[in-house]
Amino acid sequence: MENVTPTIGFAQYEVQHNNEKVKLYDLGGLKSFRDAWRHYYDDSYGVIYVIDCSQQDRFDENRQVLQNLLQDEKIQNKPFLMFAFIIFC
Repeated sequence: MENVTPTIGFAQYEVQHNNEKVKLYDLGGLKSFRDAWRHYYDDSYGVIYVIDCSQQDRFDENRQVLQNLLQDEKIQNKPFLMFAFIIFC
């Protein structure tokens, strides 16, 4: 876990499972980048939302961002997974 850094902007990955290719987008969570998230909603099959639980001072901010995301009509009815982790120092 020492080499984990926040995503700045976005990163794209392709994973192959059996004969299917899956494209994954890692969208950074910086305030300045969040408006760009909506450009990925149409082509998304689902969402994995990751929260760093070691940053308790950002829980309220995360709650609001998550609420806004879930209210977007392009996200509704799509599979959604929330992944919360804690980094112990």
